[in-house]
Amino acid sequence: MFNGTEFDFGEVAQIDLPFEHDFIFRNTSFEQVTILAVRSIHPNLKFIHTKSDVFTGEYGFVKVKLYTDSLEGLLNEEIYVTMRIGETVKSQVLYLRANIQATGKTDNERAFNDTKIATSVEVSPDDIETMEGFFGKDRICLLYT
Repeated sequence: MFNGTEFDFGEVAQIDLPFEHDFIFRNTSFEQVTILAVRSIHPNLKFIHTKSDVFTGEYGFVKVKLYTDSLEGLLNEEIYVTMRIGETVKSQVLYLRANIQATGKTDNERAFNDTKIATSVEVSPDDIETMEGFFGKDRICLLYT
């Protein structure tokens, strides 16, 4: 289900902001998938994950945040994801590696870094259509009841 179950941050520095990685999965089953829990024994790992049901063909995620400010040396960690697929409960193990050094990289190298700046913006349906490029017959159709 996951597009990859391993990620290596490489050599990273000891900094205040977390290094982040998204493990993405697609529900290829014919039943709903719900993430029940994401856990690790390491106190410097925090998680955000899809909270809603993931229907057939849709995508879900587990975002891992690694806080390196109090770490040094090699880190090899297992992350345990417990999911309900229909009526069955299954587990998936994700693997995370990093080499934390004072001279390591400080840039998270993410296309979109949501830990540095968070803003709240009101966006209208017209704005969304403009941003997404929906100008022709494929415009977003809004239903008002």
